[in-house]
Amino acid sequence: MFTLSAVSNGNTVFNATVTAYDASQYPDASLALAIGGRLSGSWYDPAHPGEGIFLEVGEQGERFVFLSWFTYAPDGRAYWIIGQAAVPADARTVTVPMQYYVNGGFAGNFANATGQQWGTVTLAFPACDTLMLGFQSNALLPTDVPSGSGTRTWRRLVTIDGYACE
Repeated sequence: MFTLSAVSNGNTVFNATVTAYDASQYPDASLALAIGGRLSGSWYDPAHPGEGIFLEVGEQGERFVFLSWFTYAPDGRAYWIIGQAAVPADARTVTVPMQYYVNGGFAGNFANATGQQWGTVTLAFPACDTLMLGFQSNALLPTDVPSGSGTRTWRRLVTIDGYACE
């Protein structure tokens, strides 16, 4: 506890006693951030170089999150897992169904590309520069598709110009 005083021309004009911060008085302070557009950007996991996430929180009739997770297949090939889900107002977490694509082609040769269900990713943001990513792949994915489950902590790499999360 401390006292805050304002003095003008040598006279005290205001005194206030300020009590110590009590976290129990602010239970929402420990919650994840509400998911909104300022969390859009590029994310990386310092423990896994070469991997990343492009994340966009947008609105087209309703708020949504879209993410692309670029990672690696068991044989070392680059691999993309993508997903999109609606985000309710004031949501602090969102679970996104994820897909991977097969039979695609380079530079527009996508006539045979088909989406396959990969699993789910759950996103939460404990702070503006921290993304907690929980993931769970489906059982019985082909052996050449990345799979597994767990939780990882990602860091913000890039924000959208003019929309820093504060």
